Amino acid sequence: MNVTPFRFLLAILPRFFESRKAPADAPLVLWLNGGPGCSSSTGLLFELGPCSIANNGHNTTYNPHSWNSDANIIFLDQPVNVGFSYADDGTTVSTSPVAGKDVYAFLELFLNRYPKYANAPFHIAAESYGGTYAPNFASVIFKANHELSLAPNPKIKHINLSSIILANGLTDPYIQMGSVPDYVCDGPYPVYDDPKGAQCEALRTKVPTCQRLVKSCYNFNSKFTCVPAMAYCNSQLFGPLMRRLNLVFNTLSWAHDILETGLNPYDVRRKCDRSEDKDGQLCYKQMGWIETWMNEPSNKAALGVNPEKTFESCNMAVNQAFALNGDGMHNSAALLPELVDGGVRLLVYAGNAGEPHSLCVHHPLLCCGNSRSASWNTRLSRNPLLSLLVPSCMAGWPLWRPMIVSRRCLALSNLYARPPSSSGSTSVKGRPRSPATVVTRPFQA
Repeated sequence: MNVTPFRFLLAILPRFFESRKAPADAPLVLWLNGGPGCSSSTGLLFELGPCSIANNGHNTTYNPHSWNSDANIIFLDQPVNVGFSYADDGTTVSTSPVAGKDVYAFLELFLNRYPKYANAPFHIAAESYGGTYAPNFASVIFKANHELSLAPNPKIKHINLSSIILANGLTDPYIQMGSVPDYVCDGPYPVYDDPKGAQCEALRTKVPTCQRLVKSCYNFNSKFTCVPAMAYCNSQLFGPLMRRLNLVFNTLSWAHDILETGLNPYDVRRKCDRSEDKDGQLCYKQMGWIETWMNEPSNKAALGVNPEKTFESCNMAVNQAFALNGDGMHNSAALLPELVDGGVRLLVYAGNAGEPHSLCVHHPLLCCGNSRSASWNTRLSRNPLLSLLVPSCMAGWPLWRPMIVSRRCLALSNLYARPPSSSGSTSVKGRPRSPATVVTRPFQA
């Protein structure tokens, strides 16, 4: 078993935070933001880290809802060239499976250098495109553990993979892309006033072709089938809703109609003024503050990074490289049953008022009352480790509406799936207590 060279931020430890409560007994969590190509500094300084960005990026404040109240947490910038991470040999990464090998290499190096964490329960928590990352990374770890059990090597640590946590994650594009019209037309916070109007009907006509192309990607697992699926589904299903924002996604941009109404695409219950002196392009001015903080020379010196390197929240070259391989159209959900069968617990949580690419549309696979996810749920429910499934929690709503989720909706698989708030992929920031309460339960179990 070979461990690839270390290609990450050398000063990773300043972004490792011990638990506030009994760190020697606490689990170890790896947090990953999405993109692809976006830095986990967003999670660190805006969502669940011990400190929150403040004062226009010139200071931080204590976060009482940080996940490190109950866990030791690593915030990792990956793949290589994201944030301050780099490769000495100029190597790049453009697919999630390859990125998973690098993450595994990092974890082996980390646990060999700090063996006191090696026996702790290990959790992978990932947001948005992390719904593609996490199943791939967990699969690499799971298989490496199996190989190690067959051929023990004292230089390689068994990673005590305990659970996967998916936060508004892109996991099964066939279902999720096909669910976009249901959310924007029939969801709890519809973008269009008339679910039977021309705009909604036009969107629905695009679903069969999108799903046919995605299915071809699933079947042939090639960029020659996956890139066309990504191009068509993004342009035809997201295109009518979006205009280019050139920050988070290069191949798709945010909801044009949502932005025209002045709503926040991450939480459509709220207004957004996208001018730079107000909410900013991403509707949260704190996102810009993070780059200010990370590019402060004294902070660079503390991290031990190249003072000449400019920190960017998202590396669009990395994003484009993943898009040109069609990485986001692969079925990451297909990797999960083997992991659950092997005893790895699974937690999925989502909001229902966020951007359509990252709420229940991102993972209806475990949303209750969703007929499109019935076969996936059925497959999971055959596993003896599953403690509970609640398929009737959507009583009163037509089962064909996969985008509509109740705050009460629970589906427990070895762990559980839950929409803890009504916001989207920044729900950790929007209602910090709720996701923190839900997610830290497995840490305490």
